[in-house]
Amino acid sequence: MENNEIIKKENNEIVKFDKVAYLQKYDPLKVLTSLRHIKTSIQAIENDEISLALSSKHIGIDSVLALIEVHLASLSESVNVGQPLSKYQIKEIAIEIHSMFYFLSMTEICFVLRKAKRGEYGQLYGVLNIVAILDWFNQYVEERTQVFINKSTQDRHNDHSLRSSDRKELKQSKDLNL
Repeated sequence: MENNEIIKKENNEIVKFDKVAYLQKYDPLKVLTSLRHIKTSIQAIENDEISLALSSKHIGIDSVLALIEVHLASLSESVNVGQPLSKYQIKEIAIEIHSMFYFLSMTEICFVLRKAKRGEYGQLYGVLNIVAILDWFNQYVEERTQVFINKSTQDRHNDHSLRSSDRKELKQSKDLNL
């Protein structure tokens, strides 16, 4: 396996993403249209299962950081605050996002930043900073965790229901055979 490929198994298929395709897929201008259908954290989670950590392993951490930096620069331009992010701040925030939220996918990163642009994490009062941006990601991670808890609870409930119905059918078939 070359260093510029990401391989994942999905429904018994092997899907390959090379470095160029990955970077093109998450170009901020393309993301505006290609990911506009994602409106919930569940959709963001299900859209892309490749984490930042796995992406970094296969296409290189510098490429992933550069992509995050481009999205942060786009955010800084889009929200039109009085004090936009400096190049140093963008680099520092990208590193923090990568190190703290390595388990998120690039789709989820884009989703959080899009929600922030729309003001879903609160008003921006003339300034963007590392604390506010990392807080958005912490809020998203809490929301994401709740999604997994709900899914796990629902799966357990469904499994128990299935087992109960299977038991009922088995008991009925035994009663008929006697």
